[in-house]
Amino acid sequence: MGRKTHFLLTWTKYMLKNELMNILPDDIYLLNIVEDKLTNCLKITIDSETGVDIKSTAKIAKIIKKSEFFLNTYPSGIRLEVSSPSIFDSLTEPFQFKKNIGKKIQVKEFSSNLTKTLVIDSVDSAGFNGSGDSNDLFYVKFKEVEKANILLEF
Repeated sequence: MGRKTHFLLTWTKYMLKNELMNILPDDIYLLNIVEDKLTNCLKITIDSETGVDIKSTAKIAKIIKKSEFFLNTYPSGIRLEVSSPSIFDSLTEPFQFKKNIGKKIQVKEFSSNLTKTLVIDSVDSAGFNGSGDSNDLFYVKFKEVEKANILLEF
């Protein structure tokens, strides 16, 4: 991909992000935008402090599809997917950690090749407290988290 093509894709994504910030309700957070030219698909991942249901994602998808920016940016059309994060998506925002207090997560920090399994005990604006299997207590700063995934237990 040439520099001009990369710049245009980056600029389009930047403009799309700004447009989505204007379209989305105040209680909905934009987590990710992925445009796949091969499958002609635009995937937008959103979340909120209380979670996002299918009715909300469908409503938001309709608003996006009818927006002037979207119609001008994709005049030939594009497949649009609006969804909440899956269990495979990493927690990225403080509110996501907060709504998962009491749950077990696997955390990888930038400074280590090892992962820790912790239960989220509390969350503040800079990080979270977690307890390990041997009741060791850890404080993990959000800026140090490379990846954090919820562990499902059956």
